[in-house]
Amino acid sequence: MELQLYKKEYIEERLKERFFAGHKKTKRIPKVLVFGLGRHGGGLGTLDFFVSLGWRVSILEQMPRVAFSDVIKKFRGKHIKWNFKTYGKRNLSGIDLVIKNPAVPLDHSIITLAKKAGIPVTNDADIMMTLIPKERIIGITGTKGKTTTAALTAHLLKSLYKTTFVGIPGIPFFHVLSEKKMPQWIVAEFSSFDLDLVTQSPGVALITSCFPDHLNRYRDFASYRKSKAHIFQFQDDSGVLFLPKGDRNNSFFTGKAPARVAYFDKGRFAHHKTTPWNIHPITFAGAFAIASYLRIPKRIYGKRLKSFHKPEGRMEVVMRKKGIVFINDTTATNPRAAVFSITTVYKERKKKKGDLIVIAGGEDKRFPASEVLRFADILRRHAKAVILLPGSFTKRLSPHLRNHKNITYASSMAKAVKETLRSAKQHDAVLLSPGAASFNLFTDEFERGRVFKHFVNQASIQRSDI
Repeated sequence: MELQLYKKEYIEERLKERFFAGHKKTKRIPKVLVFGLGRHGGGLGTLDFFVSLGWRVSILEQMPRVAFSDVIKKFRGKHIKWNFKTYGKRNLSGIDLVIKNPAVPLDHSIITLAKKAGIPVTNDADIMMTLIPKERIIGITGTKGKTTTAALTAHLLKSLYKTTFVGIPGIPFFHVLSEKKMPQWIVAEFSSFDLDLVTQSPGVALITSCFPDHLNRYRDFASYRKSKAHIFQFQDDSGVLFLPKGDRNNSFFTGKAPARVAYFDKGRFAHHKTTPWNIHPITFAGAFAIASYLRIPKRIYGKRLKSFHKPEGRMEVVMRKKGIVFINDTTATNPRAAVFSITTVYKERKKKKGDLIVIAGGEDKRFPASEVLRFADILRRHAKAVILLPGSFTKRLSPHLRNHKNITYASSMAKAVKETLRSAKQHDAVLLSPGAASFNLFTDEFERGRVFKHFVNQASIQRSDI
């Protein structure tokens, strides 16, 4: 990474002031522990940043060394210590600062030991907001809808302002520091894991939605929601928080908001003729609310929308074969997100007198029983056939589907896609919308989606309607 936005001396001064103020450690080159390189490149961006800064770097990664052979090769000759085993206190020897990857739980023993030893623990999101003026940052979070909303917001803003989009797989928060000039706006997507450790908030914040998720990582929904609140909780009175009108969490969020609160109404776009059927109305409402706030002329919305490309794996139309449409919604990693997708596709297919086949299931994240029951009910009512992938969530879901006349269990994605072809007829839709995590069969939900797309592309359907 070439640090072009600021001089190294300025960056180092800001970081030392933030994390080492009053410590003698500032007199030597600091040593940072990057805990977790991760699957999406976030840790790699962190590593690249600190190597470019000239700091001493130690890596702690719990995945096998062979998984990072390309990374090790790229940084050969640099002063990096690679550790692929957790040893406890030995991993923290001489460490001045710990950078936690979002995939690492807050209660991990290494994090606990670091805090007890007085070693600061932070993450790349918090460091970005230490270095970049917060009034230039637009932060977007939500249980679902955050990525597409953030992407559309950035796309709209680019029509008038120099804008950078960060915080998604492949574009780490540190990417903004490689810019030659300061962008007028930085649109940043924040997950709850990104927000866990931040003690700063972007000047403009938006929450798309908030409902139970990641309860395998959080004690309860209250803890999860508390983390989401960090996106606005540290604003000053010059900031603004956008919330979805009528959301049941609004009273909780407004009670913690130090800045002005504004609302956006997804109902305005629920049945709008110009909005694509496979994009959630909340995406338009949220993105247009920010664009309006920043005085983007409304006359250009339609034109920008036509050139907008949805992020991968979010109600993504893969292809149409023999009149059958195949849709990749792999990022529906919780039941409520899958319920929306299934309902949306079902309504769309009925207009064309077609039916719906759903590939669902996977690993549980301690979803509330009510969410599981709702998911099962929607599958019973809307899916002509359901193909279930293996996993702990599937074991919870399947007893509630016993009355469904067409349930199949598939041990792999290849078999799941093959099963869909037995049921699918012209005008039908095949939808991958798991409502669950993917880690028992895949490295993450994106690999799950790509494997689905691969087998769809390989499917032996003779006639294509494209």
